[in-house]
Amino acid sequence: MKKFTDKELATFMLETRQRGPRYLRRYFKLNGWRWPLLILVLIIFMCFAIFAQSWGFCGYLIGLACGMFARDMAYMRYQRDTWPFYAKTSNWELIEKIAKAEQSVS
Repeated sequence: MKKFTDKELATFMLETRQRGPRYLRRYFKLNGWRWPLLILVLIIFMCFAIFAQSWGFCGYLIGLACGMFARDMAYMRYQRDTWPFYAKTSNWELIEKIAKAEQSVS
């Protein structure tokens, strides 16, 4: 997983403060290629499982896909619900200072 610098995170927070949270749009912009790839892999495995008449494996794949989708939706819902609190309690002067700095400020 990518490690973000303080400057990148501060810039993201300022952008989110100005435009409001863009949960689905930002998620699919960064990870949009993953869902079609995942669906393609699941379809390939599903075809093999149907051809082999392995119905338990088909159920496993369907459950896996539903679980991943539910996890992502729960994460986005959590972010939507907690952002107003973070926006009120953040020290925006410090965030702007970090976003403008060349190196991270501790």
